[in-house]
Parts: sequence; C-alpha cells; structure tokens
Amino acid sequence: MSLNAVVDIRLFSDTASRPHLILADDGNQYVVKFAQNADLPSIVAEYVCGMLAAKFNLRVLDPIVIMLDADFIRNSVLLRDREIQAGPHLGTKMINTVFNLNGNTSKKIYPKKIINRDQVPNMISFDIFVNNKDRNPGNSILVPVNDDKFEYVLLDHGECFGGSNWDGDIAKKMKYELSEIHWDTRLITGVGEFIIPMQEMTQISSRDVQQIIDSMPRAWVWDDKSTQSLILALSNRDMKNMLLCIENNKSMFPRWI
Repeated sequence: MSLNAVVDIRLFSDTASRPHLILADDGNQYVVKFAQNADLPSIVAEYVCGMLAAKFNLRVLDPIVIMLDADFIRNSVLLRDREIQAGPHLGTKMINTVFNLNGNTSKKIYPKKIINRDQVPNMISFDIFVNNKDRNPGNSILVPVNDDKFEYVLLDHGECFGGSNWDGDIAKKMKYELSEIHWDTRLITGVGEFIIPMQEMTQISSRDVQQIIDSMPRAWVWDDKSTQSLILALSNRDMKNMLLCIENNKSMFPRWI
C-alpha cells in the first residue's frame, strides 16, 4: 500500500533524520523520512522492523510508503534544498499527543493505567531479536487511549540489525544485546516470562522475512546480497542466546527472583 503526498507542512528539525510532516491523499498527516542513498539501510530497518513488530502483535507505528512526485518536490523549497528525490519514502501516521518516557508527564502516570504493560517482555525480546542499538527514552513513548488509559508504542527502528549503516556482513554478525529499558519492568520476575515471545520470534521463517522484503519498494533495495543476508540472519536468530542476554542483564529488573 502507498499514498501520495499532497502538502508539505513542516520540517522536524530537532531529530537527526530531519523528517517532514506531510499531508497525504487519504487526508491524514504522516511523519516522512526520506529514502536517500546514504539512508537506505536505516529506511529498510525502519520498514522491516515495523512490519515484524506488527506480525508479533506489538503496538507499533505502522510503516507506510509515501510517494513524492517531482512537482511536489519542486513546490517545496525545503525539499529542493535537500535535493530530495522523487519516488517512495517512508511514513508513519502522525500522533498528536505522545509522552516520551523520560518526560515529567509519563513519570506521573500510574503503571496500572498502561494497558499493554504485560507486553513489556515481548518488547524487550523484540529489541534483542532485531539487535536494536537505540531504544532511548525518545523512542519509548506512551500514547493516550482515552482519558484514563495509555499504551506503550514502538517507533524509530533505524538503528537495528547492528546499526544504521548495516550491510550484509554486519547483519550476519548481529549481536544479542540489551542496552536500555525504559518501560515499566516490575511485572517481570524471571527469565520464564521471555520464553513464549522469544519462541515466536525465533520461529519466523526465511519466507516470512522475504515476504516483508518483497512488500517494500524495490527502489529501497540498495544491495540484494545485504537483504538476502538479513533474511538469513533473522530466520536464524537463536533463542538460547536471546535468553542468555536476559540472564546477563537481570540487574535491569528490580523484582527478579
């Protein structure tokens, strides 16, 4: 599925990727990151991880392909100055109200009001599975469900598979590591809570990953060997090593027994 860009609304200048807020032809606004040559590994990581997270029933900002044509770019001074190319780019739907987990508001939210708090082991497992190098407080967010309930939402997976500049060789050597956790972990008391999500993730087949790769724009595939290495690496992630990573980081869990 792809949408067409209609209006370039503004630049987000406070993030490294400098995305734009763009109105698409479905009437919704999207935060769009641009698939320039140097950024293609990061764009592919964002897309593949978004699709994988959804497959594992994690709450994620779904990746959407946003098409920018030459006229749209010509009419935007900011896009012309950045030499953005016409073609498919990566969008996620704009959410107007979000709370970063290091903000004062999120710190005041009672954990029992977070409706998917029981999914924290799954989210941690996912970060290990895709070797996420950047789960910082800014991409660990809470989104209001209603006036009294909230949910964790995953976003920004551009530094997975070993880093934002990953290639086939890096993907083959994806590590099993856990750098940061910003979700509430007080429900976690031992390694047993990670077994089911890790089983599901490590059972993913090369065909499943290939289907995700095939669903993204061909223009994003900068190197067929790298994407094939990624498919092989993801379909061969090892559950024992994932569990060992948790054991080695049990000090991160205050109620570990």
